[in-house]
Amino acid sequence: MTTPTTLGSLLRHHKTNQAALAAHCGVSKASISLVIAKQQWPSTEHVAQQIEAGIFTFFTGKLVASADIQTAINLAKPQPIINAVNPTEEIMLLQHEHLNEETINHFGLKNDPFFGEMASMQDVYFSPELRQYFERIWNVAKTSGFAAVVGESGSGKSTLRKYFEGKIKKEGAPIIIIQPSVLGMEENDNKGKTLKAASITEAIIRTLAPSAVIKSTQEAKSRQMTDLLKASAETGNKHVLIIEEAQCLPPSTLKHLKRYGELGEGFDNLLGVILIGQQELVMRLAPNNAEVREVAQRCRIFMLKPLGANLEGYLKHKVSRAGGKVDAIFDGAVYDAIREKLTTSSNKRGADSTSICHPLVVNNLVSRAMNYAVMLGMPKVTPEVIQEAA
Repeated sequence: MTTPTTLGSLLRHHKTNQAALAAHCGVSKASISLVIAKQQWPSTEHVAQQIEAGIFTFFTGKLVASADIQTAINLAKPQPIINAVNPTEEIMLLQHEHLNEETINHFGLKNDPFFGEMASMQDVYFSPELRQYFERIWNVAKTSGFAAVVGESGSGKSTLRKYFEGKIKKEGAPIIIIQPSVLGMEENDNKGKTLKAASITEAIIRTLAPSAVIKSTQEAKSRQMTDLLKASAETGNKHVLIIEEAQCLPPSTLKHLKRYGELGEGFDNLLGVILIGQQELVMRLAPNNAEVREVAQRCRIFMLKPLGANLEGYLKHKVSRAGGKVDAIFDGAVYDAIREKLTTSSNKRGADSTSICHPLVVNNLVSRAMNYAVMLGMPKVTPEVIQEAA
């Protein structure tokens, strides 16, 4: 039998209906009907993500292959009619281009503002939203809470983590960071190696007592880890477990993280948890994902947004750190051109737009545009240069 390829055909094949799917997703039947019949998803991002995660877990429970579910979801999404960033351009925008020496000299810069520029905490640009997120993450560490930082590639997740580490060192804050190795980590053992609870336990022990001999059994390791955390806490230390690429964590490890976060006595938890990952992590932590429901209920998710209205401030900060002035480089209308270039729309009215105006992509686009402007002999980067650069 041919595998059903649409959500509607999947529902029929498994003798269920839209009402059952809507109830599982925690939304109205009308919302599901619009998705299936008209490819119309909610404009509120977290609701759309909730529906997508719900569809996935609903059909997973009916033993539908993950690839078939994803195909049906993709077919239910609107196909772009207006696409300011086509696939070829998007690939190019993710590839870095250095500023030429001629370009650096032409614009009166001391160095390349967009490559190898993150040498200190002062190099980090904090938008109001990013500063707010940082303060919340800082509070998670101080109160041994549980949070996830989620964003697209190049949105600033690793930069936020490095700033966090830098502030601890600068202020001498009694916060000990524990970071298990994620090299080669994959979501299942068929693709690579999953990060298991035993490895996290060993990472905690090695961080707190580098020369200690790790016990052989899991129970003995757990006791050893807990004793070390308690002893360290008694000296005034806080501890935070940070796991990057957390979208690759298997459900079993995610469930164990709840137990790590509950280590302690009374209201004094011994270990905070901060997950850092890409958008897939939101689906894994969806409230209606039965496998990790207890974790999802306790984890606060902070979504890193595109620069948007903060684009001007971002570029001004980057250029000034390299000794330049944005007014000498960019025509005033360039910022709107960048935002437009890095935005896709899924219908003719420009609704349901998606922005990839993240720091790394902006860096790459602007670098290309600056080099291109100099090649053309133009004094500044104009909107036309932005459109032609990628």
